[in-house]
Amino acid sequence: MIVKYRDKEWNVEGPCTVGDLAAQLDLKPNTVLALRDGRIIDDEEIVADTETIRFVAMISGG
Repeated sequence: MIVKYRDKEWNVEGPCTVGDLAAQLDLKPNTVLALRDGRIIDDEEIVADTETIRFVAMISGG
């Protein structure tokens, strides 16, 4: 699968869960959101080899 985060891109073998994928890339799961086709997916979602996943940083404010 292709994984994108900011200006980086990786080719990762799957299938695996989004949580496992974030851990492999040393991304803290509570600081990023995973998107598949522009839709948010959760940490338990399984991602196949043929997919592209984009991680985006969560920003909060008040």
